[in-house]
Amino acid sequence: METVRPRVVQTADGTEHIACNLCGADDGEPLFTSPDLHLGGLERFEMVRCRRCGLIYLNPRPAGERLADFYPDDYSVFQEDRWSLGMRIRRLHVR
Repeated sequence: METVRPRVVQTADGTEHIACNLCGADDGEPLFTSPDLHLGGLERFEMVRCRRCGLIYLNPRPAGERLADFYPDDYSVFQEDRWSLGMRIRRLHVR
């Protein structure tokens, strides 16, 4: 199966509209919208289902430069202790 690079369109509100990551189609059917429960519902996110292949994904999604805004500073991946997810992955990779 060939790798599909989705088309990404940046929007003025700091999000990006993307095509399906699996098949590349830009034909998502809205499923539901949900508030971000970790940020007190200030942001709303829409899940869509690709009409071509059925993949369910977030669209639009936060642009890369905004991702850190959605995680607390003490989120385990950001920590450098030996038990953080990032450190565990690095240790597995080195073996």
